[in-house]
Amino acid sequence: MEIQNKRVKTILKFVFVIYIVLLLGVVTLRFLYPDKLFQMRNALAAGEVSPNFEIFKTIRNQLENLGSGYANWNILANTVCFMPFGFLLPLITKKPCNVLLTGFIGLLFSGLIETSQLVFKIGVFDIDDLLLNTVGVILGYVCARVGYAIFGSGKRKKR
Repeated sequence: MEIQNKRVKTILKFVFVIYIVLLLGVVTLRFLYPDKLFQMRNALAAGEVSPNFEIFKTIRNQLENLGSGYANWNILANTVCFMPFGFLLPLITKKPCNVLLTGFIGLLFSGLIETSQLVFKIGVFDIDDLLLNTVGVILGYVCARVGYAIFGSGKRKKR
């Protein structure tokens, strides 16, 4: 997948940067309000919330409670919020990104976010968030491939 039109590629790069800024804002800045940050740090210190390093633990609990608003929101948000990453990344890179490379870069980016939440105590590290985020990146990549296959590179055959 390669976008030939430089203007379109520049716009997509701009959209990607804006997306990353917004994503980081949603994920990390929500806790930077003093009262929210204070509540999060107190909850972490009291052991009310703790990092999850056991894969599928949170996902299992949420699948058992799929009717609840939080479980639905968490699964959906962790997946859908990372779809633009997988959709845009292969379109803006100079060299083609395959699904594995795109997924790996998405995993690293998600890992950076989760680790910063752990280190700076601005959220709760959850290994399952890494998994759901990476699934979102891969779904975004698949959507980009399907879109590219349908709409092509913008070149039309002459009759």
